[in-house]
Amino acid sequence: MDNTDEIRFWNRRGGSQWRDHQSHFDTLFSGVTERLLGYAATRPGESVMDIGCGSGDTTARLAKAVGPAGCVTAIDVFVPLLSAAHSRIEAHRLTNVELCEADAQTMALSARADAIVSRFGVMFFSDPVAAFANLRAHTRAGGRLAVAAWGAFEDNPWFSWPFEVATDVLGPVPPRDPRSPGPTAFGDADYVLDILSAAGWQNGQVHRQSVWLQVDGSAHRAGELAADLGPVSRVYKTHPPSAEQKAQIVSRLAGRYQSGEDATGTRVQARIHFFTASHAD
Repeated sequence: MDNTDEIRFWNRRGGSQWRDHQSHFDTLFSGVTERLLGYAATRPGESVMDIGCGSGDTTARLAKAVGPAGCVTAIDVFVPLLSAAHSRIEAHRLTNVELCEADAQTMALSARADAIVSRFGVMFFSDPVAAFANLRAHTRAGGRLAVAAWGAFEDNPWFSWPFEVATDVLGPVPPRDPRSPGPTAFGDADYVLDILSAAGWQNGQVHRQSVWLQVDGSAHRAGELAADLGPVSRVYKTHPPSAEQKAQIVSRLAGRYQSGEDATGTRVQARIHFFTASHAD
């Protein structure tokens, strides 16, 4: 089983969305990034792999953490996002980063990392056991894993509210396997811990955290972003919205996100699973 469908998606609509909204994502996920870097606990001189590096936000942070004596291998399947990451790395004048177009589930690199790190980049594998086994094979003995994944769908109003509003306005959609590749595929923490164990990782733990997502703008802007991204696209695929229906969805979402708006922007609470494990052999 390979990731052909997911790679096709990310090289079309998914990756384009991320590239077009990269500055918003950097702000939105800043709290998640801070927590993840804490769990990764990278040190100067270490070798790190950033899985699903996207436009390079976490990559740049990791590269600064390991310093000139360390290195970061940043991996993604979407070439335009890697191009955006390249621009970011150049802007920060970082010389210890290698960008790599590869599928982490099947890649065969000579590099071995002290740490595998990923912010929302590991929930899209068609065969997660094989993927995490391959990541372990690219980790030095004594190395470690630290990844951030979304908690349960219903615990994350960034996903659940747009889906609920869109289906109310447009109509229901066929049910979907919650464990199929997608943003909330790792919402069941015990399922993920079983995957890590089956893939040979040891000392697997989940750290369930409530984290604020920060939108740089009003509640209406939060509604616009949430109405364009994530699982709500499945509703639009079944029921393409008119301009009027889309405006209605955004308006209703803005009302829901209103309570989180203040002078600094709009905050939306999220439930995030941070998974850690070690390669103890």
